[in-house]
Amino acid sequence: MKLFFVENYFFNLQDKIYFAILLPLYFIK
Repeated sequence: MKLFFVENYFFNLQDKIYFAILLPLYFIK
């Protein structure tokens, strides 16, 4: 269960970073 929590946390973190990178690129175009 703890492993799942850590995995979920890193997945959300990666998703936020991905979103933070894509959003500015979208507005630049």
